[in-house]
Amino acid sequence: MEKAEASSAVNAWLDKIARRPRTNLLDVRDDMVTPILSQKASLGMKRSLELSRELKEVRGSIQKEFEKSPRTAATEGICYLVYHEGRNNAIQPLYVGMAQTVGKSGSLSALFRSGGWLRFADGFGSGGHIGNLNDCFAGKSKGYENWRKALFCEGPKPKLRRPVFVDVEVWTSDSKSIWSKIGHVPLFLEEAIRIWLLQLAGYGDQLLNREGNRIHK
Repeated sequence: MEKAEASSAVNAWLDKIARRPRTNLLDVRDDMVTPILSQKASLGMKRSLELSRELKEVRGSIQKEFEKSPRTAATEGICYLVYHEGRNNAIQPLYVGMAQTVGKSGSLSALFRSGGWLRFADGFGSGGHIGNLNDCFAGKSKGYENWRKALFCEGPKPKLRRPVFVDVEVWTSDSKSIWSKIGHVPLFLEEAIRIWLLQLAGYGDQLLNREGNRIHK
């Protein structure tokens, strides 16, 4: 694929995201960059209220779908983009991810069951993106140092360099790839396609996907 074709596909996708409402990744103060820490003793960062509401809605819908027809459920999961907003509302991609509805056991994934947060759990040791950042700031893990350096100002307390948003897309059997000529593809493949096209379009250096960045190099 030529860079021009990749850029065209990426630009069309990002333009769609730019027209949708913004959803903050973190619960932040009015300045949009200072996280509101949990009142619990742990004092960790939290999901934004709007992201929690959106994930609850998605989770509830998928639970109902799987209760009715677990083996023929049309929803494969979610594909999401974590991003900054640049000049003229331009979307600046940071991370492409997914969460599949079916777990390793063949039943509904724990990420989509009651209490699951579809990759966005915020508790310490939870394994969610926000939880991993909390672990990083608390010195319990260095696994998200690349996120910390890219998203936050230097210092022991978290303060974002710029507001961070997340776009969540429910992926069903009717969903179409951002590379429109191939139509529908499985969710795991669409995630790889989005990372690949972003690399080809020149966004590789700012992506936090470690696998994607290895492809780029």
